[in-house]
Amino acid sequence: MPGDPFPPPPPLPPPSSFESAYGITVDDLANRITTRLLAQLTDDTAGTTIDIAVVAEAVRAAEAELHSYASVYYVVPIDEGSPDFVIVRKVAIDLAIWNLITRRPGVMARSDLGEVMTAQHELTVAWLKGLSSRSRTVQLVASAERGIPVAPSGGAEVVSDPLVFGSFADY
Repeated sequence: MPGDPFPPPPPLPPPSSFESAYGITVDDLANRITTRLLAQLTDDTAGTTIDIAVVAEAVRAAEAELHSYASVYYVVPIDEGSPDFVIVRKVAIDLAIWNLITRRPGVMARSDLGEVMTAQHELTVAWLKGLSSRSRTVQLVASAERGIPVAPSGGAEVVSDPLVFGSFADY
């Protein structure tokens, strides 16, 4: 219908247009936030077509962020045969969506999803922090762990210099 304020959503590009360690496709993102919103978040000119290069970059960045937390204790990427794969894949999708939202925050500000997505992202980051924390409050019990133990200090080595850290009595 001419002048329709709600045109049909744009068609999805082929799902195999980019590689993902967790098999994430454009469809996965569109199923979570709709093709229309995905187009608005990725098309910087008209907001009507899904830019596959932007989606691919968001997914790559999301997987890198996920791996920066998970690799503290686990071999990454998480094996597809692991029962943990499903939850890790979901987290990667959440992060990819957040990456798209934050590159075009004005689009999300006009949407009712803004507060929901912000809360979801905060929960996702808390989960990731639990996954990489020394206390290991989140664990991937069915995934392969790294063979290299993490240093008790979280990888940092404390070195003191008596001239800097000595007492005033030493001077």
